[in-house]
Parts: sequence; C-alpha cells; structure tokens
Amino acid sequence: SDNVSDHEACGVIDPLDETAGLTGRGQRVTIKGDNQQVLADFIIGLPVENREGFRFVRVPEQKRVYAARMDIDISTE
Repeated sequence: SDNVSDHEACGVIDPLDETAGLTGRGQRVTIKGDNQQVLADFIIGLPVENREGFRFVRVPEQKRVYAARMDIDISTE
C-alpha cells in the first residue's frame, strides 16, 4: 500500500516520530556497519493476516508498505 492512512493499521508508524500517536507504532530496526554507516533501516509492523511468517515492513521516510517474510528475533544489543 502507498496510502499513509494504512500505516497505523499495519503497525508501521515510525516509533521515532514525536508527532505521531502511540497507536500503530512499529519497531525500528537499523543495521550499521563499520564507522556506524547505516546498511539497512526498516520499520517492522504487525503480522500479516492469513500469511504465516509475514509482517508488514516500511522504509522510514517512504509511504509504501510491504509484506515481507521474516523469522527474526529482535535484540537491542
């Protein structure tokens, strides 16, 4: 979906966005390499209904929401 109004229902609102409400916030996952260079940056949202192993995902600063298959255990380390 490219519709910003779907972000809350998909759970992909940027948790770092201070202007957004608390409902519908996702988990921001940023992977960094050497010298703190950002290699990947995503907002992981809610599970996709009727699609086991899929979650809604959005790239920060972009409108489009994707359904992506993932099997991850998110750590803050």
